[in-house]
Amino acid sequence: MRSLARVAGVALVAIAALSACKTPQQTRPIDVADRLFVRGDHEAAAVSYAAAADIATDSNEELRARFFALLSRRAASEPAQFERMLGELRSFSNEASSSPWGRLAGFYADEMSRTDAMQRAVQRAGADLAAQEVRIAELERTLLASGQEVSDLNAAAEAMRDERQQLQRSVRELEELLQLRAAALVSLEAELEALKRIDMSRTP
Repeated sequence: MRSLARVAGVALVAIAALSACKTPQQTRPIDVADRLFVRGDHEAAAVSYAAAADIATDSNEELRARFFALLSRRAASEPAQFERMLGELRSFSNEASSSPWGRLAGFYADEMSRTDAMQRAVQRAGADLAAQEVRIAELERTLLASGQEVSDLNAAAEAMRDERQQLQRSVRELEELLQLRAAALVSLEAELEALKRIDMSRTP
């Protein structure tokens, strides 16, 4: 509630200036409300300020009490009541625009709007960051899977290269065997031809 502290600080300075020359005869309801506000008991302060506004003897005191009642209710409100409290501050600011309290209410409402806009921007950025982190995790998993796939493919390629080399050796061995067989066949054919000539020479 930094903006609340800033507004309250400005308001308390104004109060001090307005009441510097006054020496109250007795404790007034608004003084009680001020003490509750400073103590941080905002719910009780809101009630006390509303009561002080009802019995205020001049318009300045009434507007001050109403303004601080709004600040107290804002400090004690839940986030879900943000729009309602902002609307009430805007309404009071318009109604009391000629007074310091109305101008302070407008200033505080502007601060609330800016703070809310920044919080929403931070939330959106946080959501975007979370989505980015999920995407990065997915990409890392894909990269790991791809790395494993590449490793598997490299192993398969290496196995295929080994098999090809084995087949190449087998082909060379078969070619050598074929050459030997071909040479043996040529030699056999030559022997058969020689035997045939011998046999023919013996025929009368």
